[in-house]
Amino acid sequence: MKRNQLTITLVLILFLLIQSFKNSDSITDYYKPDQHHSKIILRSTGVAANGLGDRTGSPISSGSTCAQCHSGAAFSPTIALTITDNGGATVTNYTPGEEYNLSFTITNTNGTPVGYGMQATALQSGNTAAGTFSTPSANAQISSFSSRSYFEHISTSTNPTFTSKWTAPATNSGAVTFYFTGNAVNGNGSTSGDAPSPAASLVLNETLSTTDFDFQNNIKLVQNPMKEALKINFTESQLNIDLQIFDVFGKLVFTKKYENTNAINDDIPLKTGIYFVKLKNEDNLKATFKLIKE
Repeated sequence: MKRNQLTITLVLILFLLIQSFKNSDSITDYYKPDQHHSKIILRSTGVAANGLGDRTGSPISSGSTCAQCHSGAAFSPTIALTITDNGGATVTNYTPGEEYNLSFTITNTNGTPVGYGMQATALQSGNTAAGTFSTPSANAQISSFSSRSYFEHISTSTNPTFTSKWTAPATNSGAVTFYFTGNAVNGNGSTSGDAPSPAASLVLNETLSTTDFDFQNNIKLVQNPMKEALKINFTESQLNIDLQIFDVFGKLVFTKKYENTNAINDDIPLKTGIYFVKLKNEDNLKATFKLIKE
């Protein structure tokens, strides 16, 4: 009898010890090497994509760059941005609503990095998002953070060049500033032994052709923010109007053609958010408007 009682007591003590270890594991925030490693890998899949914010050196980043976490190597990288139109010509100004090609390239003067990363954003006056990124290269992605769009690496890239399309914002958006930063890494799975580039920026000023300007001034969004229907008035009838609506990531969400009209009044099932409305007539005149859907 005493032996049975002793056995039961030992089993109960063992059970309580096991439960104690389980509870301490779930509530104690002690250091675990495998957890630390997974966090480093997580961040390598994009800063904004993983909720870590702006590291471009822009005004809203408070000067933060990749150097917030990475350091230790002497790769001495720099990052540069080239913007071209669809004819391949380098541009220093933008036309509202037009599409451009962005190419970010990281160059290092020392050593041989295993890979590269980067992040960029485009802001207009007041530090609001400017235009839309789209069609990222295979080593990049478009992420959203705090109502702004970011173009950034999707994982450690052996290719130091990252490309995307960018559609310029609506008329009267003013100058657009691109803020960007890069990182050359040694691939050791941590933030040590890496070399962030200095923060860089590039400004595009707005230009508008006289004919496009006249066309834009003949159009009025009747309701903005939009509640249910998209309502657009023209001061004179238009032939063969092409309407396109894009979301903030540059994805085409609605398109329609109007053969002869002086007004548009369509119920369009848009989710709450910010969109860009592009209109083009038969004379290839274009207009772009920023639309808010409540």
